[in-house]
Amino acid sequence: MANLTITAASVAIGSTETKTVRRNAGEALTQGQPYYISTSDNKAYRADNNDGSAKAEVAGVVLTPAATNGDFIGIELGPMIIGATVAIGTSYVVSSTVGLIAVEADITSGQYVSYVGYGISTSQIYVDPKPTGLTKA
Repeated sequence: MANLTITAASVAIGSTETKTVRRNAGEALTQGQPYYISTSDNKAYRADNNDGSAKAEVAGVVLTPAATNGDFIGIELGPMIIGATVAIGTSYVVSSTVGLIAVEADITSGQYVSYVGYGISTSQIYVDPKPTGLTKA
């Protein structure tokens, strides 16, 4: 997959309209990683589109880093400076590489389709998580 190459130090809120939430991390998390919320402990973990439907259920993108069991801020809706170059109008999804984001066109057969958001400028995505629960045919 052609994953986004994210510079963690460049990740930031895209506008005052961005919805952020405070979460607890079940593992170490870095800025720009998509995460899901585990139903077993209600903690956030790095999302993955080919390790079962639960891990593909993207909830947001990490804004501030966190150590295991530490708190972090996540973006769950709205503009985000992603710290990578993105294409306007392109859909971005959870990658098959744990904790990374890829373009939708890179999803292959059997992988879960879980939308993270879409490019709104060359440096921002509009985070709008949409886990479909579907695998690509």
